[in-house]
Amino acid sequence: MSHLYLVPLQVWTVVEEVKTETKKWVITSVVDPRTNEKISFDDALLEGVLNQEHGRYCNPETGEEMSIGQAIEKNLIQVSQKEHQLSEILAKRDCLR
Repeated sequence: MSHLYLVPLQVWTVVEEVKTETKKWVITSVVDPRTNEKISFDDALLEGVLNQEHGRYCNPETGEEMSIGQAIEKNLIQVSQKEHQLSEILAKRDCLR
């Protein structure tokens, strides 16, 4: 005769609070992959280094590309927080008065 042993099963429910934060950034300069020089956002668009429609950083000569986020992480795109930049502009304006 075999015996069946019932072991109580403990169920744990783990709930983590998920917080989504959206930050607005301003692109201050972009590294041109052909020259390794910093260029303006507008020039990067004109030269095909940034594809704003698809959110890509591109090398126009080789066709290599990566996401804007990856380019920021690799320091190929320099950014500043929009709120921070606005406060600096306001502070400079107040100093000029």
